[in-house]
Amino acid sequence: MFFYSVDIFDKVDNLIIKRMKILKPLTLSLALCALTSSTTIFCQLGSIKIKKPKVALSGKTKVPKLKKAKSSSPSLTIRKRNEDGSPKYDGINNPDDPIYSASSNIKQKLQTAKSGLEDSRWPSSYSNRQVSGALTSAKKDIDYLSSVKSEGERDYLMKYHKGYDALELKRNGEFETFNNTTKITKEIDNWMDLRYDYSSARSSMYREHDTTLRYVEYIKYRKETQEKYPKDFNSEGFKAEFKKMDDYFNLTVYTHIEKMNNEIEETVKQMNQKYRGEGNYEEYKYEPNRYLTDLNQLSSHVYFYKRNLISDVVKIQSTESKLNTEKKKLEDYINKGEYDEFLIEMEEAKLAKEFLPKAEASNSNLQSKAIKYIKGDEMKKHLTDRLGRKPVASVLKANVVTVKPKIKKNKIDLPKYKYHVIWVAFKDEAGNCYKTPVYATYQYMGGGTYESIPTYSADKPIQMACGNVNK
Repeated sequence: MFFYSVDIFDKVDNLIIKRMKILKPLTLSLALCALTSSTTIFCQLGSIKIKKPKVALSGKTKVPKLKKAKSSSPSLTIRKRNEDGSPKYDGINNPDDPIYSASSNIKQKLQTAKSGLEDSRWPSSYSNRQVSGALTSAKKDIDYLSSVKSEGERDYLMKYHKGYDALELKRNGEFETFNNTTKITKEIDNWMDLRYDYSSARSSMYREHDTTLRYVEYIKYRKETQEKYPKDFNSEGFKAEFKKMDDYFNLTVYTHIEKMNNEIEETVKQMNQKYRGEGNYEEYKYEPNRYLTDLNQLSSHVYFYKRNLISDVVKIQSTESKLNTEKKKLEDYINKGEYDEFLIEMEEAKLAKEFLPKAEASNSNLQSKAIKYIKGDEMKKHLTDRLGRKPVASVLKANVVTVKPKIKKNKIDLPKYKYHVIWVAFKDEAGNCYKTPVYATYQYMGGGTYESIPTYSADKPIQMACGNVNK
């Protein structure tokens, strides 16, 4: 069985048609009918039908049937070619040639990829998608042509192979470098964002978490980056970025330690200065807990730096030593009872200065009513519920200190009320002595008259030495 290319039939048909243009119409019609490829040909001229005669052949010889080549076998097609062997476009005889289409697409996509790699926007994620897409399309057709017998060994296809390989190698290498650069840039920026200034480090020490900046982790990241991307790591740009982080850990962190030293020195100075009130004592003796809290906070700050940010712990040993010395001084003062003794001494000195005001008048009615008020339920509730003290056990003395009642007036100088003051000394159930002023108040009734029966109230009691009641 023989098969002939479609190109052969097209050329024969064109030659016969040119020759028959000079024949008469009837002859031309008969000739055209003869060109049909079916076994029985019917050519209708008016009402006449002509049947192709059967011709007997000698022996068993058969006339070969002619078939056009299918598009699935492009290698059997006779096609025009360029000097390099690549298929040339044949719009008349083979306009839909898949070989030409594949070759043309490869050439176009390789050029697109080349232009993309030379573009000023390269490399970027967007341009990589464009270049990668073009190369993928070209590779698909290169593989297709390689599978076609008539094309697989041709020089032009080998050239395409080499062009594709070179462009893909360039794309992959440069985009990988770009990705590495982008990745490192993002990572180093993240490290830079984690850096603390002095105040933010202090607040961060109370809430450490996975993203807390740590010197050990940075050094590990730096080493891994240098080993994984040596070319990028040693570039001038990244050298500058890593230097910023190196300087932070090697220089900036220690300026923070110096600020801590200054704070410690200032705290110690305040601790040892003379108390601003009465007495020849240092400040810390009055408020050791306050200063100990300040030093503990500084100690936590130093420890936070030591644990996370310090590359050379030897450099902060003097700071730690100074802190520990001052903290121990305060802790011993508090825990060994010296502070309690001091408080008792200060309280006794304070109570020794309190005396019951002297009586300025004698008024047994006011005295008795004031004593009754101090012993009453209202005063008991005031002492226990509001002040958290013990109830009155006994009244020691009551002195009336107003000869005449004092008058309280309003803004327009009209009387509001008048009152007497009676100072009362008492002892509570705990044995502590107090003094308090009791007020006998008469409300103004108008017309120059006041209430005849006063109401009683008292101020907050003041503790005093019991021995001072009668002094």
